[in-house]
Amino acid sequence: MRRSIRFAAAGTTAAVGLSLLALAAPAQAERTERASDRANPLGLRSDFDPNAFDAQGAERARSWASVQAGMDEMIDDGAVGAVARIDTPKGAREWSAGDRRMWSSLPANPEGAFRVASNTKMMVATLVMQQVDKGTWSLDTTVEEIAPGLLPGHGEVTLEQLLSHTSGMPEGVLHLLYTKMADPNSFPDFIEVLGESYEPEQVIAAALQEEWQFEPGTGFFYSNAGYVVLGTLLERATGQPLAVQLRRNIFAPAGMTRSAFPSEPGLRLGSNFEAAKTPVPNRWWGLPDWDPDLFWAAGATVSTTRDLARFTKSLLSGKLTSRASLAQMLTPRSDAGYGLGVFAIPDPCTPAGAPQQYLVGHNGASFGTFSFAMSSTDGTRQFSMGITGRHFKSLEQPYDMYGLVARIAAETCT
Repeated sequence: MRRSIRFAAAGTTAAVGLSLLALAAPAQAERTERASDRANPLGLRSDFDPNAFDAQGAERARSWASVQAGMDEMIDDGAVGAVARIDTPKGAREWSAGDRRMWSSLPANPEGAFRVASNTKMMVATLVMQQVDKGTWSLDTTVEEIAPGLLPGHGEVTLEQLLSHTSGMPEGVLHLLYTKMADPNSFPDFIEVLGESYEPEQVIAAALQEEWQFEPGTGFFYSNAGYVVLGTLLERATGQPLAVQLRRNIFAPAGMTRSAFPSEPGLRLGSNFEAAKTPVPNRWWGLPDWDPDLFWAAGATVSTTRDLARFTKSLLSGKLTSRASLAQMLTPRSDAGYGLGVFAIPDPCTPAGAPQQYLVGHNGASFGTFSFAMSSTDGTRQFSMGITGRHFKSLEQPYDMYGLVARIAAETCT
């Protein structure tokens, strides 16, 4: 379902991140909750929260005297480390708080790299739209036309539906992990299987073992497997590894000199954070061994706040796609407010009395890190941030992540 407006209203804006099991659009919420209760014994949840940027969150953000005060408070409340950056016509500013990693006193570095998780989806969506610009594909091109047999029984799914999470394809990653666990109720078993090696084909196969969420084009369900399919299609169509396509067609033209798409465990690039720290009752877990190919095209990118800002600026300035393709990306396809690899949040810099403006981009939630990368629609203002120290077993974090997002976004107005 394509909506006629460019962005979602503030009350329905979705803060969609890289999920273990994403929540569906309102029409599917009850059905999805029942299914997730059966298939998700550990109760792991995504950070999908349509009310994350409500007026209350903005009020919390205004209560902090500065971005630094908000970041320091977040560390006091349970995060490990945080870095943030804004870019405006007046220049760039950076902040940091906490430690680079758990069990260390090295301070977080604003220029350090971290896992940006589902911000990868913006980049993969851009690669797809570049193929549309070349005339190789259209948004109506089906999976079966590009890769016959890749999605048996569901080959009619289109690129547009995969890009917008309206295909109905299951999430895939969590199901794959649970099938490998000796005890699906055991968090130590969960940590252990993260250390195994994975291939994108396994994620797709796992998703195909699950019940399809709905008929393509009739709802919204955030699917990591859907973006793994897109990465597979890009490789088959171009004959180039996805890492090469990202390096040549995204990182290089955007000036992202400290970004990578790793296929092996561990962070490089003078990393700011270790893989992730996952607290469960009475314990933190280090995750240096999990294979980024588990999420691959849905979330394997490692980057920095500066490089994320460079990407969103390049995208919204029309440097990476045609203006027509950019307009397609910014058009929501469902009531969740999600376009093609991007979503919008209210722009706090909207002048009083003027129509609401929006910041556009994505966020990401890996097994222990969060990230955000947003830009004004004219490409003149950006903010980006990374946080390590995600607490599982709850949608709520002990620290006010969304309040900090709102406070940093407001800083771009000055």
